[in-house]
Amino acid sequence: MKKMNKRWLVVGIVVIAIALIAGGYVTWQNHERSSSDNRVSYVVDEDNLSEENSSTEDKTPAEIDEEEHIDAEQIVAKILPDGYATSHGDHYHYYSGHVPANSLFSEDLILDQSIENFSDDNILYEIDNGWIVRKGDDYYVVLDDPNNRQNIRSESEIEAQHHNHEHNDDDH
Repeated sequence: MKKMNKRWLVVGIVVIAIALIAGGYVTWQNHERSSSDNRVSYVVDEDNLSEENSSTEDKTPAEIDEEEHIDAEQIVAKILPDGYATSHGDHYHYYSGHVPANSLFSEDLILDQSIENFSDDNILYEIDNGWIVRKGDDYYVVLDDPNNRQNIRSESEIEAQHHNHEHNDDDH
């Protein structure tokens, strides 16, 4: 009987240790996300790791444009619950907070629906020429006037900026 109790004691200790490690990891992840309000951090491409890509600084998209000397537009490519990511030439930036009203958006984020199709709970905030909305677990843009697509960029336009920047890396 004592041998059986020792096994259960060891199993219990192992289970508690795993729970503490997992709980600490989740707490650390949540702390990392919540401690960077209105800060930019680079979305790291594991194939292109560098000091620049992993840094985090308090900067606006305009400050990043000026600092990086890149002609590429910052185009909102993904909207998240606590921020958004922009495509900027051959790399991405993450910003916490609301998407600026005058942003450029990837056509992948556009929903061809009327704002009347959304409940007030799913309409998050207004932007130039539209609204940021939640549909399920994802975030999109609904345009006031679907024919006014001045602030929308196609996949081919985004890809062209990627290639243009990639070939001009030696310029800065």
